[in-house]
Order: sequence, then structure tokens, then C-alpha cells
Amino acid sequence: MSDDSIPILGAGPAGLLAGIELARRGYQTVIYDPKRMVGRPQHCTGVVSPSFIDFTGLPGGLILSRFRGVVLEIAGEVFQASTSAPKAYAIDRVGYEEWLYRVYVDLGGKARMGTRAMPTGIHVDATGAATYIRDGVGEALPALQLIVRASSQLEDGHVFIWWDREVNPYFFSWIVPLSQDRFKVGTAGKAGLWRVLNRLMDRRLGRYEVLRRMYGFVVLGGPRDRFRSGDKVYIGDSAGQVKPSTGGGLMYHALAAKMLAERIGGAIEYSDLFYSMLGREITLQKILRKMFLLMSNEEARQVFTVLSKREVLNMALMYGDMDFHASILVKMVMDMDLMRILGRLGIRVFTELFRGL
Repeated sequence: MSDDSIPILGAGPAGLLAGIELARRGYQTVIYDPKRMVGRPQHCTGVVSPSFIDFTGLPGGLILSRFRGVVLEIAGEVFQASTSAPKAYAIDRVGYEEWLYRVYVDLGGKARMGTRAMPTGIHVDATGAATYIRDGVGEALPALQLIVRASSQLEDGHVFIWWDREVNPYFFSWIVPLSQDRFKVGTAGKAGLWRVLNRLMDRRLGRYEVLRRMYGFVVLGGPRDRFRSGDKVYIGDSAGQVKPSTGGGLMYHALAAKMLAERIGGAIEYSDLFYSMLGREITLQKILRKMFLLMSNEEARQVFTVLSKREVLNMALMYGDMDFHASILVKMVMDMDLMRILGRLGIRVFTELFRGL
């Protein structure tokens, strides 16, 4: 480590993106990671928005599937929202990190894979969910994800989401098609993750073969209040820069990397930039997460029945952005006077929404 280089701990997407943005601004960086290979082990699902593809310049060859809709099974009742154009993509997560690594090295960045570092000066902490959990920042759930071979009758071009409070009260479960016979199946919770996924696959995939298992954590507690603590500057999962409603963070990591690089030459505190862009959205997502935890199966069915009848789900999918889904959903619900209708249904948890606005 040279005196004029900026150490980055962690060679995941957040660390690599930070290195790329800093290198583009002329800074010397060295990335350290105890793993010997980037992209492994794989954790996140890798479903991203069209804006993420545009923002990062991701090569088209790393796109595995395109999705124009979602099928929701809420406590035994099925709802569907569709558009004519792709609104989400499944990407090659290992390939994405390998591509980021090549970009980083081509810009002159250095990496010390298989190496732990203990920097004494200013450095970037991109060490992931383990640091977030160790520091007790907020909620994080154990997660299990499988790569499965199966012959399925799932709706073509759709992601499948399943929630049933009696099966898993802590989080939803998902099936993401990767190809004609390959799927990512996952969930998060406090216990019984295998039981949940086996039940989901039996319901929706029929005969299946588990090819790979991936364990990790889903960060749901929201970002740290400030992203600098002493000599550490946090980014990515270690900063909690993840959607509290779904646990996805790739777009937020990319945005945060640009903000960090913009401020690294000064106070190295970019929290104000991050919250000015994403603060309201994250607050709304926290409220939606709280509502999710409070709703009974019957209340959830009533909510989605009304949303479906009023075409809110289709319009949110058509006009919204999955990285800012809470803002567009709340706007549509309020604009359409849906709160009055739901109020007549006596759904108590919607009072939480107004308390947070």
C-alpha cells in the first residue's frame, strides 16, 4: 500500500464500483479481499432495472432473461401485472463482477486478491452484510437461494413472487427464470428456509433438481445515518445501501460509488448526497416493510384485490422504476383515492403509511 493510494476493503460490486469511479477521477486505489476470485460466492438474485443497465453500461451479453411482468401469489390468491416492454432483467451476477473487475484493472486499479489488509488511514469499507450485522446497524435476515433445473409452467417473461404469512412471516419468496429450464429460487427468514423453498418448488416447479445452494444475508434495516466513521468510509451492504423492502442493492451501490468519488477529495462524507436522492424512497420502503410485517393473510388478500381491480399494479409496473417502486406506488394509491376504499375495508396497517409521510 503506497502512501498516496486509497485502500478499498472488499471486491464485491460496491468495492469494485468505488474503485472504478475513483480511478476515473485519477485516484490510485488498491482493492483487498480475502477471497481469491471475484464474483464468488454468489449471493444476490441479480434482478435489475432498465435504468441500472443504462447507468452502468452493462454489456448485453450479461443479460440472462428479460421480464415484462410479475405473478404474485398472496396467501393462496394469484395476481398478475404485465407490460409489453421489459421492465426488469436477470443478469449473470458472477459475470457482472468479473466485468467490473476488468474495467477496474483497465483503468489502472490494483487488486490484492486473497489478501487481508488492516489500513491505518482513510479507507473504503465495502466488506458487505457481515460488517452491517456486526455493527448492529439494523435488521438483516439469513437468506437461502438455489439454482434449480426444472420444467415449469410459469408465465413466460414473468418473475414469480410468493407470500404467505403462515409459511414465512418475515419475507417473501421468489422464482426467477434464467433460461428455459434454469431458475433461481430463494427466500429469507429466521428459520425453516429449506422447508419454505421445498414447498414453493413443489407448488410451482413440479419435478426439479437443485444444482447449487447459496447462503447469505438480506439487509433490510436501511442505511447508516452517516457513511463515515473515523477513517472508515462505508459503501454497499456494509453501509446498508439496500432497498429495505426487497433487499436489492445493485443500483444503489452504483449510485453511491459516484457520490463517494465526488466527495472523496474533500470531507469524504457523501451521506447528504445519498439521502437527498434516495432518502424519501427509503423511508417509504421502510413503511411498506413495516406494513408487510403487520398484515394478516386476509388483509394482504384484500389489499391486493383492490390494487388489482383498480389497475394500480399494472400502472405501477408500466410507469414505475423498480429501484423507486415505493414512491410511484404511494403516489398512485393517493392519486386514485385508493386509501378511502381501503379505509372502508378497515385495514388497520394503512395508518402506518400516513404516519411516515
